[in-house]
Amino acid sequence: MKIDIKPGNYVVAVSGGVDSMVLLDLLRLHPHAQVIVAHFDHGIRPDSHLDREFVQHKAQIYHLPFVYDRAELGPGASEAKAREARYAFLHKARAAAAADAVVT
Repeated sequence: MKIDIKPGNYVVAVSGGVDSMVLLDLLRLHPHAQVIVAHFDHGIRPDSHLDREFVQHKAQIYHLPFVYDRAELGPGASEAKAREARYAFLHKARAAAAADAVVT
């Protein structure tokens, strides 16, 4: 699969699900993309720390920088509230890394 992306630094949102893991695998192999793995734990599920551990382990295997944050939104949090918290984190991570963009 060919990905058309300009050379640069990118924060890649990785949840640990199949879609984001495939995205990470494709971007990390792109010769002109520097990738920062970003994971946000919404604090909605009691076992959500396992997702972070999985993503962090993959980042270590790939020798990629890893950043994460956690919120305590609780099991009743709406999708809108979860999305708002996640994107606030991703934009903060992009700014901190001086990355060109966030890839989701």
